[in-house]
Amino acid sequence: MTSQKLRMLVLNHLACEPNSGYGLIKSIKEATGWKPSYGSTYPLLKQLMKEGLVTQKTKGRKKIYTLTKEGGAEAKNDRDDKVALIKKLKETTSVMSHLLGMGKEESEGMMASFLEAVMTDDKTFKGLMEPSNKMKLEFFRIYKEGKLKKNKNEITKIFNEATEKLRKLK
Repeated sequence: MTSQKLRMLVLNHLACEPNSGYGLIKSIKEATGWKPSYGSTYPLLKQLMKEGLVTQKTKGRKKIYTLTKEGGAEAKNDRDDKVALIKKLKETTSVMSHLLGMGKEESEGMMASFLEAVMTDDKTFKGLMEPSNKMKLEFFRIYKEGKLKKNKNEITKIFNEATEKLRKLK
């Protein structure tokens, strides 16, 4: 995960409640399934304090981090950006689903899976999107070159075979 994503996760978690560095690591792990390292989290907290986005108070042996007004504003901007991105993604998915002949339930399931993969930064999903996109680009190339009608039966056979092979995976 990039340092920018960790930054946003930390700011968003602190927007919910003040927390210790260890508490942030634990809550991020619970929310995303990914555990940020101590070596990334604590230097980031120092940097956020330098930027005036976070303050620190000692409570017993713990250092508790709290967002400043500026930190809260940055966290809110990030959430607003995500809401706008998700809205745009849903609109795009809706159009693509319609073009692909998907029903509402299939479309919503695809959208939920895609968002989960993006939000958790799923490397396997990202890696498999590349060959999937290559196949789609080849399909559109064939269409653009006017070869779709001539190759319809062969293309249908390829898609059906690939779909059946995917369906059989355990």
